[in-house]
Amino acid sequence: MPKTILSIANSAFYDCWSLQTLICEAENVPGAGSRSFENIPATATLYVPQGSVDTYAATTPWSQIGQVKPLAAAPQPPANLKGDVNGDDVVDVDDLNLVINIMVKKASMSQWPDADVDGNGIVDVDDLNHVINVIVRKA
Repeated sequence: MPKTILSIANSAFYDCWSLQTLICEAENVPGAGSRSFENIPATATLYVPQGSVDTYAATTPWSQIGQVKPLAAAPQPPANLKGDVNGDDVVDVDDLNLVINIMVKKASMSQWPDADVDGNGIVDVDDLNHVINVIVRKA
């Protein structure tokens, strides 16, 4: 969540059983509904600015998150994950769909610059093949 966030909706992460990492860059604890973090894994970790760790840990419902640690300890995404068009740290069918949509002009390369996997300035069949090959290798 960005530094500018003021609040999150009630039940925003309710029943997110696979949630392991949550990053909030806001110094001030955003408002949150009482059910915002209900039914998440006890192993989930919230990463916040160093000076705000104790405040988040003491503020309900943020205090329901398993651990609260400083941002500096947050896991870093892999650098330069070629083919991860949407920036979610995995190369999958969602990235493939974005490349296709850019190729058929249903999406803009300016919106998804990582779709130009080979860096030649255009999104073409070479970029599409790269994404397919990464997905197939994972299978």
